Amino acid sequence: MNPGYAGRSELPDNLKALFRSVAMMVPDYALISEITLYSFGYLQARELARKLVATYRLCSEQLSSQNHYDYGVSLPPPDYEVMEKHVRFNCEKLNLQPTPVFLEKIYQLYEMILVRHGLMLVGYSYGAKTECYRVLAAALTDMKAANENEQITKCYIVNPKSIYIGQLYGQFDPISHEWTDGVLAKQFRIAAVEQTPDRKWIIFDGPVDAVRNNFKQCLRIV
Repeated sequence: MNPGYAGRSELPDNLKALFRSVAMMVPDYALISEITLYSFGYLQARELARKLVATYRLCSEQLSSQNHYDYGVSLPPPDYEVMEKHVRFNCEKLNLQPTPVFLEKIYQLYEMILVRHGLMLVGYSYGAKTECYRVLAAALTDMKAANENEQITKCYIVNPKSIYIGQLYGQFDPISHEWTDGVLAKQFRIAAVEQTPDRKWIIFDGPVDAVRNNFKQCLRIV
């Protein structure tokens, strides 16, 4: 699995296709520490961050490497107690069972939304993918109503299999030489015109099709 080492060989192409490439990088501890210190009100955060990183680097090099020592950046586990209350309420309203797996998928979806402009929910049919985002959207809207640091969530749902490709993305008329916007572009425009802090989700709810649903290109330009 490490072809750069002596005695290792490259994986065959048919086996590579089964794996997803992963990019890894070393976190910038100085920048993370600086931002954290600034968020707590420190005025000399940059200088303090530099000293903290140097101190912890020295500790990691000189002191014991036992498990109870931690010289890296530790992130506290997220607290979803408030969200879980609203999620369970909406599950009951939609006659759904809030199983631990279903709740976990909702929290994972929420975490991805916080760090990504676009994403895909992939799984088997009847795997509760649609209900997952519906419950999350309703829970976030209820949290806004309760003044719990969230926003109203609006869903603009499109079934990409119900229309032709040109109707979905837009098409060029070879006779009139005019461009006609598709349903997706119009939904983007409707969401962009609204001058509100509400969350606006444009959702393709349907089967994944490599020809019709060109998801990757759409997610890049979101």
